[in-house]
Amino acid sequence: MLKVAVIGMGNIGNTHAPVYKSDPLANLVAVCDIIKEKAYKAAERYGVRAYYSVEEMLKHEELDAV
Repeated sequence: MLKVAVIGMGNIGNTHAPVYKSDPLANLVAVCDIIKEKAYKAAERYGVRAYYSVEEMLKHEELDAV
């Protein structure tokens, strides 16, 4: 299973995230947006961890795809 994160939780990020969440071959583990409110809302919606910087996310998550 691929560990996936989505960067940018605008329209496109919120289109991609539920696809990864429902794919049996993917495991959505994190979302990232510089606008904290967007990251927080998306993290709650998808049940994953929120990050506000790509650098911070990459320090804490082992990812296969972003």
